[in-house]
Amino acid sequence: MLKPKLIKMSGQDQKDLIERINTTSLPDSDKEVLTGLIEFNNWLQFSLHEKSISIHRLQNIFFGNSTESKKRKKKSKSDAKDTWL
Repeated sequence: MLKPKLIKMSGQDQKDLIERINTTSLPDSDKEVLTGLIEFNNWLQFSLHEKSISIHRLQNIFFGNSTESKKRKKKSKSDAKDTWL
């Protein structure tokens, strides 16, 4: 995967871009996707800048919480041992 090109935009530039997207003849579903991507990018940058979210937490948001399933598997194995006692 190629590294994305860094594009710096002010908050007003982003609002103007969203307004231009909303006034195009694109289908509403495409407009929703594009504006959602811009809003998500803003949220992600802000959260990382404010350190209110960790990389580990982002991984859990996007790829699922793998530690939860590991805990379940471990618990079920120990439960199985307990039934044989």
